[in-house]
Amino acid sequence: MARIGGRTAIALVAGIVLAAVVPAAAQPLTSRVEGTVQDETGSVVPGAFVLMTQVDTGIVWETTTDERGLYLFPRMPPGTFRVAAGAAGFATTVVEDVRVALNAPTSIDIVVEVGAVAETVVVAAAGPQSLLNTANAELNTNLSREQVRDLPLNGSDVTQLALTQAGVTGPAGARTASINGTRGTFNNFTLDGVNNQDTFIRTDALFGEIPVKESFIEEISITTGNADVDDGLGASQTQFVTRSGGNRFDTEAFFYHRNEAFNATNFFNKAAGIEKERVRVHEFGFNVGGPIARDRAFFFLNYEEERQPGSSSVVRRVLTDPARRGDFSYVRQDNG
Repeated sequence: MARIGGRTAIALVAGIVLAAVVPAAAQPLTSRVEGTVQDETGSVVPGAFVLMTQVDTGIVWETTTDERGLYLFPRMPPGTFRVAAGAAGFATTVVEDVRVALNAPTSIDIVVEVGAVAETVVVAAAGPQSLLNTANAELNTNLSREQVRDLPLNGSDVTQLALTQAGVTGPAGARTASINGTRGTFNNFTLDGVNNQDTFIRTDALFGEIPVKESFIEEISITTGNADVDDGLGASQTQFVTRSGGNRFDTEAFFYHRNEAFNATNFFNKAAGIEKERVRVHEFGFNVGGPIARDRAFFFLNYEEERQPGSSSVVRRVLTDPARRGDFSYVRQDNG
């Protein structure tokens, strides 16, 4: 919501995230994780346990390998995980820092060594985790929280980051961007799996009912081609996921300021001796997140306020005194 003339634009986003596995009522915000468990000779290990633990929340998902040594987690939330696998007669192998991105299938092949289950072998995710999507033909790019926070923005609207992706063009800005040459109506713009497009205007690809600000966005997924059927309507998909709390308390405060002192004077204002337009933007707020019950329930609260005091130059035609009396003889007759 934006209001001009010194009035206030306020965006308030509050979320309480409860850790539970429930059926998704909207667009799924999950990814597929799969792989194999093998021994050092390359033979598969059937019946091995595989545990995935989300680092921030401590929530654990568990499955076992089938007779071919394959395991599958069909719907995992995005985040950073620790993956552990083991079996009778084998030591437990732990893969650290496994990154699961939204709409990006992940493959992790784990090798276990002969030994007692109580023994643990820790490896980095760089080796076992494959970053190549071999599950489907989607053309998908993800932007993590670190990228959302650190990449430069003009203001705090993160829809601008869509313009960094191949196939996304927007000469007039992200709002009216075109993805692979399609109309704005062909894009599906969602926030936490729920439609965020202005269905009244509808012609703009990235114009949402809720402003998408840097302070509360965790991840962005942009699918420019071959979107899967469960993504919903749209030839292209731009999905924004909000931040959530974890087992650790985190808080931040922020302030963004823009001032006309750093702007050039408009050519016409300068020619007419009029002072430059006043353009000032004040964006400030805070957020806090943490546990309600450790490993079970979490909260995240974000407050952001935007103030835009400013002025605009207006060009008007003012009649001369003779013209006000009905004498228009000063007007050239050749229309030149």
